[in-house]
Amino acid sequence: MRTNLLFKLAVALFCVSCLVGCEDNTKDAEAGPTLTVSGSNISGNSINASAGTSITVKWVAEKGTSDLSTFSIKAGAGFLDSWQDKTIDQVSAAKYVDSLNIQLPQTEGEYLLSFVVTDKKGKTASQSLTVFLTKPPITDVFAYYQNSTFIFVIKDGTSTVKTAKMTWKVTNYNESSKVATISCTLDPATTVTPLNSVFYFRKATSGALEFSNDGVTWRNLTDNSKDINFIFGTKAAKPSSLYGSVNTTISSAYVIYPEGTSSGYLVSSEYNSSNADRYLFTEYTKEYYSDKVGFTQFVTFTSDGSDYPPFTYKREIELVYYKVYQSGGTIIEGGAKKPAAPGNLSGSYARRVESWNSRTGMYELHSFISLSWTDNSDNEIQFNVYIKADDGNYYPLSSITNLVLIPDYFPANTNSGIVRRGYYVDWDAGTYYFKITAKSATEESDFSNEAAVTCY
Repeated sequence: MRTNLLFKLAVALFCVSCLVGCEDNTKDAEAGPTLTVSGSNISGNSINASAGTSITVKWVAEKGTSDLSTFSIKAGAGFLDSWQDKTIDQVSAAKYVDSLNIQLPQTEGEYLLSFVVTDKKGKTASQSLTVFLTKPPITDVFAYYQNSTFIFVIKDGTSTVKTAKMTWKVTNYNESSKVATISCTLDPATTVTPLNSVFYFRKATSGALEFSNDGVTWRNLTDNSKDINFIFGTKAAKPSSLYGSVNTTISSAYVIYPEGTSSGYLVSSEYNSSNADRYLFTEYTKEYYSDKVGFTQFVTFTSDGSDYPPFTYKREIELVYYKVYQSGGTIIEGGAKKPAAPGNLSGSYARRVESWNSRTGMYELHSFISLSWTDNSDNEIQFNVYIKADDGNYYPLSSITNLVLIPDYFPANTNSGIVRRGYYVDWDAGTYYFKITAKSATEESDFSNEAAVTCY
């Protein structure tokens, strides 16, 4: 009897253990999610990249037994600040695929970046990456070899923009010192820039570009390990009454220039506003350098709402033409082309036409010559008007001193205009001959046909 009881007890214990084991095996059979993180800069569990650049990270999270629930990215302080402890709650139940373009910090160092996916049973899959950021190598930047020519357009203003032309000509390049001598001419000559009429570029031993206005004192332009300087601008400044900060950096950049693109540098200084600022203040300066054609662009902008009326200033300088002589004898050229000449120029005279002047509240009599033409160019910034002088040659209207002619050019993208001899002056009786040209930032077209206008 006792033996039978012991036997039954043993059988019962065996069954219980089998049941518990089956339950544990069932739990183990429930597979957790999987996670794969990839990217061009990822090798194993590390990312190697240059500080200040950007990378793209892609991930694929797939469910196991249970549906996916959340996905999170965690980053150390100073790295990917907007995504620190970021959790995405709405992910696809079976498979979550996405990517993130990450702007890397400007500071070299070692950072940690973690990706975690969790399913609805609480099971997780994760991958941690150690991010190693180093200073980007200094690109062997463009050298200003002899005879190279560069033409820039300078634009000043916001609502009303005044334009000027700046031309650089490399008059000498010293192979041993790697110093280029550059002459600078401005049109109109009264245009103000910080450049002397002759200035210098030097290619440093590091490969970086340096600038000097006198050939004696040199300033770094593209070496990110040195102090940051600008050719045309200055570093942004934080008003004492504001709470934002100024960020001044040299970073690798993809530089666009006429008919080309290349790697290069962006030198920038920008005021970053704070939500606690009492008024709007914006200030930034940016200069771009290409390893193919050198300096390409400058822009500076300041808007200060503390002034009354508010103060706004903007200046842009943009490369529009280049002819580059390279060390091996190769010549590359690109940029603004000569505009096509206007066509079908014709004119007529209107004498003492009555018109209402809303400013004076009176009718006035005006005499004027109307010109019309066909715009055949796509890159003009204005149309210049010429009149035939007694010597048979054509001159700009403003050069004819015995007439007060208004104006001597017409805006771009127009096909007609009016020329007056002052506002209340009749034209002397006779026939006048006109021609016009289309003018781009760098070139002027051939003359249009001649238009004869008889005044009476």
